[in-house]
Amino acid sequence: MRNIIKIGLYIMPLALIMGCKSTANLNGDQKKTGYNVNDKQKIESTALLIDASKQNMLGNYSAASMLYLEAIRKNPENSAAYYELSRIFSFNKNYNEAIVYAKKAVALDPENPYYQGLLAEIYSLTNQNEEALKIHQLLTKKNPRDVQMHLNLANVFIQLNKPDEALKVFDHIESLLGFSEDLSIEKQKILVNQKKFDLAIEEALRLVAYVPDQPMYQEILAELYLETKQTDKALETYKKILEIDPQNANVSLYLADYYRAMGDNEKSLEQLLLAFASPNLEFDGKARILFNFFDKNIDNVFFNQHIYEMLDILVAAHADNANAFYVYADFLSRDKKFIEAKGMYLKSVEIDPNNYKVWQQIIFLDSELDDYPAMKQHSEKAMELFFEQPIPYLFNGISNYQLENYQEAASALESGLEVLVGDKDLKIQFLTMLGDSYYKLNQHEKAFSSYDKVLTIDPDNAYTLNNYSYYLALLGKDLDKALKMAKRANEIEKNSASYQDTYGWIFYVMGDYGQALTWIELAVKNSEGESPVVLEHYGDVLFKMGRPEEALSNWKKALEKDPENKELEKKINENKLNE
Repeated sequence: MRNIIKIGLYIMPLALIMGCKSTANLNGDQKKTGYNVNDKQKIESTALLIDASKQNMLGNYSAASMLYLEAIRKNPENSAAYYELSRIFSFNKNYNEAIVYAKKAVALDPENPYYQGLLAEIYSLTNQNEEALKIHQLLTKKNPRDVQMHLNLANVFIQLNKPDEALKVFDHIESLLGFSEDLSIEKQKILVNQKKFDLAIEEALRLVAYVPDQPMYQEILAELYLETKQTDKALETYKKILEIDPQNANVSLYLADYYRAMGDNEKSLEQLLLAFASPNLEFDGKARILFNFFDKNIDNVFFNQHIYEMLDILVAAHADNANAFYVYADFLSRDKKFIEAKGMYLKSVEIDPNNYKVWQQIIFLDSELDDYPAMKQHSEKAMELFFEQPIPYLFNGISNYQLENYQEAASALESGLEVLVGDKDLKIQFLTMLGDSYYKLNQHEKAFSSYDKVLTIDPDNAYTLNNYSYYLALLGKDLDKALKMAKRANEIEKNSASYQDTYGWIFYVMGDYGQALTWIELAVKNSEGESPVVLEHYGDVLFKMGRPEEALSNWKKALEKDPENKELEKKINENKLNE
């Protein structure tokens, strides 16, 4: 039979408290005091002690304390009442009071080991370990065969950083109990802390010999061998563990580390795959290992070549764990496999739909893939599940805007602003998109009000300066203000074809065709002739400059890129501006 040890507390059994008279003790007569207590008072005090102990058992500590105090008032020699009060104060971390009452109990009954032990325990809790040591040494001297008292003594030696003394106590306990697994492990801890690895290995070998079929103890021995660079012995020990427990995932991990340290990546991977397939290794442990390979540094090149083998095994072994698919998706995102990543994130939310971070990743990937119908669908679900989170409202607004559902876009963005707190950058994005949506709804004043709010927060927001000024130009309103904003946008972001086109177009609307031509030609150059809007504007300016053939050429180029533009088609057919 295995001997198991525990370091325990000095709690006097209730039967001893209830069963003895208040003036009795466990090991002799109570110390005489100056109190004059008659038998009636002793009986009443004992009755109160019993009632208090009942309340104490029920957890009614305040009521119990009052009854113990009343028991002491009836009989100031009631040592058990002082003891129990000390325990209550200690439980409530009122250690000063606990010491006072424990000392009183000891003074009344100095031979009671429970009272002495409680006082020592409180001294330890208050870091008065030297005082605790004196009591434990006294108790073990009087009780040389009491294992629990010796364990408490050893514990105090450890607290006082006296490991050699603690080891001597453990040796004495072993002489009483025989070999103990727990005691052996405690010895090994002390020896390792002392850097006495050879002695720790000796103790570990004793433990393995005593319990040869316990893999955990073999693992401890193997770790000690690794610590002392005895790699061959460590490997031999690991192989023994697999003979005892072939499915031991921890050993597979140890072997994976061992082979990797030896430079044998193939064998290391083989052991990793075995560990990942094991149901005995928890998911969190596997996830931590995988994320060690997340950074593609030179040390991880080989394992990253096989990362999807590990991930496939992970999701097969943990098919009901949403986080397994979440981890897989993170690696796919890392490798810019966005379609496959989104599929894995969606599998994750099928299992656990309440993970906001996963929904956010899905929506971000919808945006990355320009999949606006999916973004609309997924953001709506996220808005339903996480109505207090603003980001799903923003992306719902963006998706509806791109799908030309401008009223739905505006509604989502308005709702998102209501839940948005404190994030200025996010507020700018909401207000910008809201302004764009209002403009499409022909709610121009509301659109411009939104842009004004953006520029109040960030006066140099180039995107808003550009859009605001362009829409003013299209309406022929506040052209001086529009020109000033467009100029600033181009100062902030130079060589932006879109911003140059806006600036040029405002000059066009103002009738300054020379400046318009200068800026729109820059826009054509910087857009590399790919923007149908810029090409159409270029044609309009050329037409105004008396160059109709060049104008027609650019209009045709624009129509090739935007064949649904009926107004542009009309210009070409009539070879004139639609004014």
